[in-house]
Amino acid sequence: MRSSLQAYLDAQQVPLHVRRRLRDARLVVDSAEIEHLTDQLAVRLTLAWQDVCPALLVHDAPGIVLAGMLMRRLGFALTFDTLYVEEAASGVHDGQMAIVVAGSLEHLEPRQLSEQLQDRGAAGVVLVTLLPDSRADDSVLPAERIDTSLVTPVGCGFDIDGFGANLPHLYSCR
Repeated sequence: MRSSLQAYLDAQQVPLHVRRRLRDARLVVDSAEIEHLTDQLAVRLTLAWQDVCPALLVHDAPGIVLAGMLMRRLGFALTFDTLYVEEAASGVHDGQMAIVVAGSLEHLEPRQLSEQLQDRGAAGVVLVTLLPDSRADDSVLPAERIDTSLVTPVGCGFDIDGFGANLPHLYSCR
């Protein structure tokens, strides 16, 4: 049985430069483990926030994938919106806790974002990511699983020039 990555490369009209990078990709986490780790994150979020009706704000494409997985697991009242950094109050009601979901914090400045959201009425801000980041409050993957300073993640919403985001597993490419 071929890997989902190989099947993807064979089935798509992937540009040569992307194909070259994906050809030597290494599996970091398979979809079953991502589901299991997302279950654990959902339990932690439920225990912490089930009584406050937080706003779940999505930042990036991998954040959309993670938010979709989380929303099926979070059985408490919440509001949902897309986070536009330049309009940091999107979807947050005055006095509401904000849970910002992102694939990574690569294009976010957490302290500044938190201040913007709180200045616009958020009671507090929690940053949740798929990839580990010391600036995040919580993440799906533990820190020892992937070093994004050395590799490019692909799959689970992460892509290379638009390709690979829909892969169910998380890979690393050089």
